[in-house]
Amino acid sequence: RVLMLRNCEAIYNANPDFVAYGRSGFKGYAVFGFSKKNIYVLESVFPNNATYVLGEDWETISKLSKAEILSQNLHKSRIVHSKNWETEFKNMLEGI
Repeated sequence: RVLMLRNCEAIYNANPDFVAYGRSGFKGYAVFGFSKKNIYVLESVFPNNATYVLGEDWETISKLSKAEILSQNLHKSRIVHSKNWETEFKNMLEGI
């Protein structure tokens, strides 16, 4: 729970345009939209998951299963929940 709050706070502090909540394969995920950068960050409210970064077709892609997204390489980035998460998230934002 602490990691989820830390992750959501870090994403929110990056000033997303909007926040929404996922369904289907991403039930239990919050979606943080950064429209100007064309990135959409999906963060799980459950432990032992990952943060997914999607592009412009995020609404369609987020309806797929995580396995489909990974196997078809439809994500821009995937950040596994770990002690290095915050550094990896910041690096991802700077790289876009």
